[in-house]
Amino acid sequence: MAPQGTWLNPDGYTLRFERREFWPWPRVWSVYRKTYWEFQLDQAKPLTFSHQQGYYVQPDRHELETDLGSIPPPLRSLFPDTEFIRPYLLHDSAYTHHGMYMAHGPYAPFVFHAVDRAFADELLRVSIIADGGSRARARTIWSAVRSLGVRW
Repeated sequence: MAPQGTWLNPDGYTLRFERREFWPWPRVWSVYRKTYWEFQLDQAKPLTFSHQQGYYVQPDRHELETDLGSIPPPLRSLFPDTEFIRPYLLHDSAYTHHGMYMAHGPYAPFVFHAVDRAFADELLRVSIIADGGSRARARTIWSAVRSLGVRW
């Protein structure tokens, strides 16, 4: 089965280290730290996800603080938070701003659209597959996000 989307301008963003915080778990090792990054979209060639259904999606153009995958420390060896950076950026942007910039064709203008949590989570699953992840891995991450995600 063909992938359900492709990445356009896959390097059209920058991440800058912001800070580390301890998780609310016992502070036994440094692995129990949560890292936050500042995300900025390249305005000339922005990171864009082209979905098979004919629409194009970009993260919000404002600065964004992201923790990427929000992976609990005991699971980082199975699901490193640096593995699917682009899908996590799209997803975190949708969660933070409750919407995304979307165009309904390759030459249509990008307009901000409000999106719900289910759309953002499904976009995460599809974009992980487009980023080279297996369907099983994408489904596992999607299931974790759906069950533990922040409620809107």
